[in-house]
Amino acid sequence: TMQDNSNPEMNAADKAAKEQAGGNSLKVVFASERTDPASHSEYVCKVVNNDIAQSKLHNTPRKYRMMRILTKHDGKPLLDMLELNIPKSVHFSITGLGGSKWEPGVMKPDDLFDRIEELIKRGKLNPNTTTIRIDPIVPGVTTPNMIEHIMSRAIKLGISNFKVSIMDSYDYKGIKSTYFMPVDFL
Repeated sequence: TMQDNSNPEMNAADKAAKEQAGGNSLKVVFASERTDPASHSEYVCKVVNNDIAQSKLHNTPRKYRMMRILTKHDGKPLLDMLELNIPKSVHFSITGLGGSKWEPGVMKPDDLFDRIEELIKRGKLNPNTTTIRIDPIVPGVTTPNMIEHIMSRAIKLGISNFKVSIMDSYDYKGIKSTYFMPVDFL
């Protein structure tokens, strides 16, 4: 889903993208906190390109001045969004469980990092406006070695922004629930 948020919670990568957008108060296109934008990138691109066109046509400021992308993927949908003429903050969700029974349709961490490295080399992705999200850490499943490996791969690419959440399962009146506790790391 697309979200319009005039005051988003920002980490250092988001703030760097905001500076690219002029640093003023801005509306942000979120693609997306609820579902991977790979499934609706065409719509995201249409909204942003329409905003650019309307701004040029009417000689008015653009409605959206920054975009935050949250994804587990690196393919054409992401490339299409990276080509948009709007400052971007890109969050990659890398749990360390890609390719396992926990995330069977998701790339393995090293495969995704290889693709991220290629995007950086091609100038499509800026490490300063990129965040790696270990989201969620699953206690008893996600290993400390995997967390360390993910962070060290990111740092080698010049990415120093991290966000993690820890999954906590609990019972409430006989209903099993899951809670995610987000934490930012610089």
